[in-house]
Amino acid sequence: MSKALSLAWTSVKRNRLRSCLLLFTICSGFLIFGVLGTLNFSMSGGSDQFAQSRLMVISQGGLVDPLPIAYQQRLAAIDGVASVGHATWFGLHYQETDQDIMSFAVDGAMWLQQHPEMEISDTAVQRFLRSKNGLLVNRHIANRFGWQVGDQVPLKSILFQPSDGSGFWSFEISGLFETTDASGGRKYVIAHYDYLNDGRVIWPDTVGSFIVVPQDGVDANQLATRIDDHFLRSQQSTFSATDKAFHDDFFKQFGDVFFIIKSVVLISFLSIVMVVASTIALMVRQRTRDIGVLKVIGFSGAHVFRMIYTEVFLLVSLGTALGLLLAFIVNKVMIYYWPIIPDINLPPFVLLQTLVIALALAVISGAIPSYLALRMKPAEAFKVHE
Repeated sequence: MSKALSLAWTSVKRNRLRSCLLLFTICSGFLIFGVLGTLNFSMSGGSDQFAQSRLMVISQGGLVDPLPIAYQQRLAAIDGVASVGHATWFGLHYQETDQDIMSFAVDGAMWLQQHPEMEISDTAVQRFLRSKNGLLVNRHIANRFGWQVGDQVPLKSILFQPSDGSGFWSFEISGLFETTDASGGRKYVIAHYDYLNDGRVIWPDTVGSFIVVPQDGVDANQLATRIDDHFLRSQQSTFSATDKAFHDDFFKQFGDVFFIIKSVVLISFLSIVMVVASTIALMVRQRTRDIGVLKVIGFSGAHVFRMIYTEVFLLVSLGTALGLLLAFIVNKVMIYYWPIIPDINLPPFVLLQTLVIALALAVISGAIPSYLALRMKPAEAFKVHE
């Protein structure tokens, strides 16, 4: 294998322009997959078991139609419900309107109980629960704005104006958190619902959505149907679905993003296979005499076969590594400039997919050229150049 690798490396360096173009093609393909594959994994909710079991209950009229907070007690009484929390979109932004922050006013204690994926210190939790105007902030947001625990931060809301007429909601940073969500840490902040409800001038005693956790062994989808049936003849009927389903529906409003991403990845892969396979076949054709010489001096067909395949695997490996490195950098840049994108970089699932695709690319694109080299006879090889 070491001899085949040495010969393959010599062949790669022999025509550096062709090798560089091949590397560029492969690198571009895996750069696209590294970025879009990661984005697809994150947007689809990844493998977050919590999001697949938590239920979101909103008004049948949509998120713009708030529900009475009195529904919380009725939800808690439904068979199969373990706990009920709620969240109301706050619509906060910092200094300028383009510095918007994903923000929710919540029942603090219940939110923390229902979101075990949050990584936060006990000290921060206690500080938050004691402070009516406390704010728990995702670490990425804190780093973005230079916030630290204990800072007093004035924030504006594009929806809720404070009743004191100041135009600002004053918050104290109680703590920072991260998440263990495999599909990427969502970047948001949470404040106390009571602080919002006591200070706003519109929609008092209403919430944007309820968060329901089923009891162990209770199917989330069946419970969602039970909840909607319960409120069917109420003043406001409800629509219930899993947290993950709401997440998917949010992105579907921009079109079938998942289908577009998968189509782009598939087209890129097929294009790379054709380019690499045709280039390697041309390379074997140009080296027909060299292959004949190798067989004359004692190299078997199997040795030549391994040499060609080793060269293909070498090029694919280098191109894949470069593509993933660039994808990592691009993902970092996207996370920094587009805060809505979750803080995620090449999760293990996407890396595994990349390895499978790279292996398939090498096997498929190298199959025909390697077979031609294996079957080539020395006499035929020399005739080509006569």
